Amino acid sequence: MGVSVKIPVLSVVRRACRNTLRFATRHPALLLTTLALSMPFEIVRSAWGLDEIDRSSASAFGMSWLLSAILLVIWLPVFVMAVRETVCSEIVSLSPRLILSVSTYRYGLCAFAVLLISELLAAIPTGSFAGASFVFVGSIALCFIIVRTTLTCSALALGRLDLGLVQSYRRTAGQTLRVSAVAILPMIIVGLIGFAPIIVAVLAGFDLADPENAKEPALPTRVGLGVVSQVMALSIVIAGGEVYRLIEGAPAEPQNGRY
Repeated sequence: MGVSVKIPVLSVVRRACRNTLRFATRHPALLLTTLALSMPFEIVRSAWGLDEIDRSSASAFGMSWLLSAILLVIWLPVFVMAVRETVCSEIVSLSPRLILSVSTYRYGLCAFAVLLISELLAAIPTGSFAGASFVFVGSIALCFIIVRTTLTCSALALGRLDLGLVQSYRRTAGQTLRVSAVAILPMIIVGLIGFAPIIVAVLAGFDLADPENAKEPALPTRVGLGVVSQVMALSIVIAGGEVYRLIEGAPAEPQNGRY
């Protein structure tokens, strides 16, 4: 447990992509249901243009945060299932116990913290050099912290409480770029697959622009992009589970009590 090992990036990326596909084929009804539940909120987000408008106002920030939080709640049980299946190499079923488990809420608090910081950074005006610089540096710092504390997040989903942020930071020392690559490459691959219909449509000459604003994609396209981004997030979660499994190993049983 916790032995320092250099992460073989390509091998782990292959496993992460394979496990993302495996998770989708094991739980097609769950993924389709989750996507269906998230669709109305993606439509609202896209219809109101929350990704494009200035979120520095309290109302815009509040609505964007609320919709993002709802989407995270919808996907949270799926993310926890994905971590457990990846690390433990066993099929995990969605159940009331999983949804209501303490470890799910702990993992959710970790994810909510990242989401809140991301929304706060997105709300900072970038019209000035100071604002743009702060957002850039803050985003880099946030990504660095997420990468170095990835072991803690996966541990929380497994019910493990003895692997804190400091321990994760130490055990990923010297592997920041490797862990980053393991997270980014599967996300890019999944994104290319998900965006393939849009790319094909554009190459075929279809007009996917908003009729009222030619510079913006049409509403169905924006909704599709939002849905694909959720699946890309799932691939990142699975990649994090792969890193945990490689460095920490698969637990024989849940630690510190039940999940």
